[in-house]
Amino acid sequence: MRKINNLFPIVIFLVLALFLVITSCDRRNPPPTGIGIVKPSEVVKITKIVAEPDTIYCDNNITFSQISVTVKDGDGFAIPGKIVNFRANIGRILRSVPTDSSGVAKTTFWDDGEQGLASIMAVVQNISETTNTVISADTARVEVFIDEIPPVESITLNFSSQDDPYPMTVLQTTEIDATAKNILGQTVPNNTLITFSCNKGKFVDEGGNTLGTNIVSKTINGKAYARYNAGTKATTTPGEEPAYVTASIGDISSTREVMIYPGNPFNIRLQSFVQVGDQMIETDTSSVASPNNIYMLATLNDPHGNPCPTKPVRFETNLGSFLNTTQSITLNTNTMGEAQVRFTPGLAAGAATIKAFANNDTLQTQLIFNIKSDDIYSISFTQQEQITLNVANTGGTDSAILRVKLKDINGNLIDYPQEVYFRIVNLNPPAGANLNNQPVTDSVLVISTGGEAQVSVNSGSESGILIIRASCIAKDGRWIHATKANIVIHAGPPAEVKPFIGGFNTGQNMGGGLWRVVAGAVVKDRYGNPVETGTSVFFELINNVTNCQIGAAGYVGNTSVEDDSLAGVAYTTVTYSGNFTYDWITIKASTGAVAGEGVDGYATVQLPLNDPRLEAQIVPEHLNFFTSDTWLSADFYAVLTDGQGKPVGNAVIICVSTKGQFVAIPGFHNNYPYDPPWQIITDDGSYGIGDKAGWAWGQIKFHKLEIPVGDPVSQTPGQTTGVITLRILGTNVSVETSIVLYRYWDGCPPF
Repeated sequence: MRKINNLFPIVIFLVLALFLVITSCDRRNPPPTGIGIVKPSEVVKITKIVAEPDTIYCDNNITFSQISVTVKDGDGFAIPGKIVNFRANIGRILRSVPTDSSGVAKTTFWDDGEQGLASIMAVVQNISETTNTVISADTARVEVFIDEIPPVESITLNFSSQDDPYPMTVLQTTEIDATAKNILGQTVPNNTLITFSCNKGKFVDEGGNTLGTNIVSKTINGKAYARYNAGTKATTTPGEEPAYVTASIGDISSTREVMIYPGNPFNIRLQSFVQVGDQMIETDTSSVASPNNIYMLATLNDPHGNPCPTKPVRFETNLGSFLNTTQSITLNTNTMGEAQVRFTPGLAAGAATIKAFANNDTLQTQLIFNIKSDDIYSISFTQQEQITLNVANTGGTDSAILRVKLKDINGNLIDYPQEVYFRIVNLNPPAGANLNNQPVTDSVLVISTGGEAQVSVNSGSESGILIIRASCIAKDGRWIHATKANIVIHAGPPAEVKPFIGGFNTGQNMGGGLWRVVAGAVVKDRYGNPVETGTSVFFELINNVTNCQIGAAGYVGNTSVEDDSLAGVAYTTVTYSGNFTYDWITIKASTGAVAGEGVDGYATVQLPLNDPRLEAQIVPEHLNFFTSDTWLSADFYAVLTDGQGKPVGNAVIICVSTKGQFVAIPGFHNNYPYDPPWQIITDDGSYGIGDKAGWAWGQIKFHKLEIPVGDPVSQTPGQTTGVITLRILGTNVSVETSIVLYRYWDGCPPF
């Protein structure tokens, strides 16, 4: 039966060959009908047709044959871009393919599930573009045998060596191949698909780009190739799953184990442990003469976190010893990349610096292991002297570091971490002052190091005194305190100067018509704090037309002539004649310049009125309304002098009346028409009739309806009184004058 099966393809081949001989026509190009002589350049010829390979398998398109056709013209030149049409009696083929620049058209032929001898025909034509007739044509045939697939019997996966497992380091890439053979002992044909897979690592292309953990590769000359990258996970770590690479066709496979080693040490970690019973507790602290064993553990890892085994690590310490013998020792790491050594602190308290070195000392790390002293007994500030600060952002020192020392009963520094609480204990601390930029109401927790704790004290926007307390608690629950009360926050340099003058009735009678009044300047820093006592202030009058006199200099914190003294205020005096009361003067106040950075302040102030004397009169003292009268008016005036009898001009007098309406009259009413009629201003001698300095005039009118109707029977006129009150603006000084109003029943009085 096996022999019959082997002869079947041969019989089919002979039958097809006989058919082709019978049916084939002359391959010479016959002259096309209707066309004259064909030029050699118009002739198309298939000079070569090749199938590579000439045998494929009925494997559902896994194997294929490439059909190549060469087309030339009558002169033997290759024809590019010419369409070649293909057809086959069995199987599948790409039917229309253009020739390339070499005149070669290539197509692919696959099986379609049917075995046998396939006859593949290639046809090329040159068709006239004008007549749409064939000028020249040619055909050629080639045969491909579609054979039964010989079953794959074995597959071999190959690395560059036969080491088992195959050694690699993380991220290393190696080229692998797989060879598959069928039951005849033959290698599988080209383009047979072999699947490569791995459980760790990945497959990459020639550029190192990731292809995944499963790829398919075609055989070439019996082998399929792949590039395997070990990835970043080492398999030398205990408990880590081994790495495997597999090549397979169907259920036939070959597997190799890969041992993935870590890379060079990249990171070193150092830890300290205290053994308490059977437990290892990570800590950096122990007591002098502790019965517990102390261990230092160094861990080496490569750049990907894999532990590095069998690598030397050197330990060093400046306090205590290793294994009770030496302060330097070298040990190799175990499979977890760990090297461990016992540390003995001895009887010396302090902070031991433990160092670990690896990879030829290119890697190193260290930790501080604290050997505790006795319990805390006292706390004290290291700075006993006064600490002076300036308010923030004024150019001076606005912060300082406060330190405290923690000691045991023998005066040794407490060298284990201790909680220390710092707090501002003022009832009303200067605004903005704080510790470590924390809210002033909070205690600031600081952990001591080497028996010391420190905190930053910072000024704010207000001057004053700070009181700071440091506290900690002993093991027995006892609180221990220390207080520092000599921290002074000074105001900043002058940033604002505001001159001022005393107010109404504050002047001193100097005689001769002169008055002396308090003046000065308020000097503040940028936050409004009064500047420091002793700051010099210089005074002068600008454009002094009144011939006033001002004290030339003062200083912040001095005493006024009235025995007043205020923070941030420098006092002086202004002396002036009462004739200039209510005149305006401009005071300039300047702080002492430091490197040209003095501060100036200006204020235009009014010379105050002192011990005023105000008189008023209305003319006439009564008005008579008859039936023909509707409105009648009266004039009133006021005279103002100071306590020395000097007339006072430019005083504003506000008028209020129980009856009537005030009237403004040009040339009579002061400052017409700008002031309201109920406001009059005393004459400074610049206007009015005669020498009327200190005088002010006004006018008021009354309507007869404001007066009750008289009684003609008893011949009693209606009567009312209008009271005018005149008050000096800005004072409580006022005076009254009145007028009697009569209303008659006819045109003239009965008398």
